[in-house]
Amino acid sequence: MKRSSIILFAFFILLTGKSFSGEYIFSVKGTKTYLNNKEFLVIGLRCSNALISDETTRNLIEHLDLYQSFGVNTVSVFFQGSRFGDVKGYNEDGSLNPLYSKRMAKIIEACDDRGMVVLVGCLYWGGSKGKWESWTQKEANAAVANTVKWLSENNYRNVFVDPDNEGMANRAKGFSIEEMIATGKNVDDKIIIGYNNHGFPPTNADLALHFSDKPEYKHYIESEGTM
Repeated sequence: MKRSSIILFAFFILLTGKSFSGEYIFSVKGTKTYLNNKEFLVIGLRCSNALISDETTRNLIEHLDLYQSFGVNTVSVFFQGSRFGDVKGYNEDGSLNPLYSKRMAKIIEACDDRGMVVLVGCLYWGGSKGKWESWTQKEANAAVANTVKWLSENNYRNVFVDPDNEGMANRAKGFSIEEMIATGKNVDDKIIIGYNNHGFPPTNADLALHFSDKPEYKHYIESEGTM
């Protein structure tokens, strides 16, 4: 192979390869959660509106070391919502708005540098102006699928996903959370997806979160409030 061909081939690899090589992988085995195969108890801080501006994103990152010194190992950040922030991280077709995905990427990568985890929230319905009233199940599914696709393509593994905060979109619009989870799992079944609504989680959910009843067969995380 000529030297110029080798250079071009190497450049092609740089363009098409993973943009990030994370050190940490969050996983679930049975009723326990793990980080790099070591048992991991989520101790989190809710930062739902951290994507509202470059300043708020930077402020969170600048305080991660302080939070970690108090035992915090997880932060929750939402692409859509939340109340008082009205972050509109999805376009009307359910695709990710690159302005907000860029901010989320900074948080995820900064957390990976510290061995921390990010709860990546999708739909935050309720009174948030970040939602699209025109959405049907199709767009809700697309939002979760596109989130998982983005996480997978960027090799972000120090994460788990909350598709519908407190089941707000389920109650307001009738969206099936089980269907949203299935759509995300079809993209990459290694990305951990939880269930955050009343009742027991569907079988395709990896975790029970916040509003969910506490099943004996799945790990439960209180993702908003204290145990």
